[in-house]
Amino acid sequence: MKSFLFILLISSVFSSQIFSQVIKKQVSLESPNARCWIWNTGVFDQDMRVNNTPGFEWPLNSGKFANFTCGLSIAGLVNGNIRTACASYNGEYCPGYVIDSAGHPKPRTDSTFRHYKIIKGDNAFTNYDWMNWGRMVPYGAPYIDVNNNGIYEPLIDTPGVKNALQTVFICMTDAFPGNHTNSEGLPGGTLPMNAEIHLTAWTYPYTQTQDAQFFKWDVINKNDSDWNKCYFSYFTDLDLGEPHDDYCGTDTTLRLGYGYNADNNDGTGSGNSYGVNPPAYGLLTLKSPVDQSNFPLKYNFNVYFKYPTVCDYDPNTPAATYNMFRGVKRDGSNHLDPTYFPPKPTKVCFPGNPETVEGWTCYNGRITNCGGLDTGSALPIAYIYSYYLSFGQDDYNFHKGETNSIILAQLMSRGANNRNSVTKLKQFSQYLKDFYNNNYTIGVNQLGIEVPAEFSLHQNYPNPFNPSTKIFFDLPKSQYVTLNLYDINGRLIKLLYKNFLQAGEYSYDFNEPALASGVYFYSLITEGNSVTKKMMLLK
Repeated sequence: MKSFLFILLISSVFSSQIFSQVIKKQVSLESPNARCWIWNTGVFDQDMRVNNTPGFEWPLNSGKFANFTCGLSIAGLVNGNIRTACASYNGEYCPGYVIDSAGHPKPRTDSTFRHYKIIKGDNAFTNYDWMNWGRMVPYGAPYIDVNNNGIYEPLIDTPGVKNALQTVFICMTDAFPGNHTNSEGLPGGTLPMNAEIHLTAWTYPYTQTQDAQFFKWDVINKNDSDWNKCYFSYFTDLDLGEPHDDYCGTDTTLRLGYGYNADNNDGTGSGNSYGVNPPAYGLLTLKSPVDQSNFPLKYNFNVYFKYPTVCDYDPNTPAATYNMFRGVKRDGSNHLDPTYFPPKPTKVCFPGNPETVEGWTCYNGRITNCGGLDTGSALPIAYIYSYYLSFGQDDYNFHKGETNSIILAQLMSRGANNRNSVTKLKQFSQYLKDFYNNNYTIGVNQLGIEVPAEFSLHQNYPNPFNPSTKIFFDLPKSQYVTLNLYDINGRLIKLLYKNFLQAGEYSYDFNEPALASGVYFYSLITEGNSVTKKMMLLK
């Protein structure tokens, strides 16, 4: 029997070592008004059930799609040679992890490495993934630690992201050489980077966030060498309804990449097209990857076009892919901003405002320079094929054993016209930024439609309390609101809430079980007003 078990163990280890081809699978992720698909190869949005089919559906169940495919790719130099881990149309990742074998990275996988999905209301008796969630906790699967002991206990703790409608988790790696091919979409085919990726994707049940989905990548360098001059890039094949009239742009303050319709009519409105007043699609950075000093890595925004010049095509080699991630054209030439004279080199394409017509947008066209030249002819833009939202810099070295995290939101907005949709998207992006900074809590509830006559902060109720209470306030006009919590000495303990609110009567749900008993102060701050009240926590 011992010999038989030994043979089984050796066979299992050997099979995981030689594993090279992944069987592609996908699971859906739904918010109240959107659906995407997440592959086990690192790609998301694209729907593999039907060949060449976009997958980010908005509105939900409408049969209309805003984006074809997206994914996180990584590139850098390993011992002086370019290496990539790409995810655009097929993906070079597969379920699994990486171990250290005598100082060298070795990939491993087995049947436990797959998608895990939790839906609000599930339990261990209704969802197999719930029952087996603990297998992925050592690899970063999130859970709600009900008794705050730092240990996952399946009969006590709750799998998934707190308050989420749905949570999807998968642990992946690019470390299997057989998954690196030139047929990925982006030219890959290099030796593996030996990255281990812990991907969490989730949505919330709130009306305020129904048009958004959230993604977090924890990226670990499991190589035996550093990734020098490292870049992270989100490739996006924009198909906003009818795909042959799409423009794109970026807001550098928000670190938002977006797509919108070139004119105010997207097809006829039938089938996949959005018709008049088409919406805008965005990828919003909530947390940028950082360097060793915890500073966000530099941001660039790159594109390739319909009817391009020779260096404006999609990349055709790993070196060209790396250049695109670095914010230059595939041959290394600079992009040139035509709103300057002479045109100004830049690594951020289309940072202007389409609605106010300020700065460089797709409506200003592009410069057709190649071969390292910073001069060329100006041409109009027919439409955009895809864009790259990238982070990195040539002096950033991702050291072996280090982890970096990126959090993005995929979102939609619709305005009064195609350009106003971009403005609405930016406003929604700011809301999501504040939502993220408030630890993904809505907190504030509007109590009615009546507009109060004056600004007021009311006493919390109940008071004293343990550990939850409600804070009430009135806003006579629409404005930004900040709600802070202070200790008895006036030291700021926590920013409770910060966001733009319409005029109305509101309550804030205060729940801080970690606070000690004592007297605290809460302050409501708006433009021109600041009021503070006292409350008491008794445990």
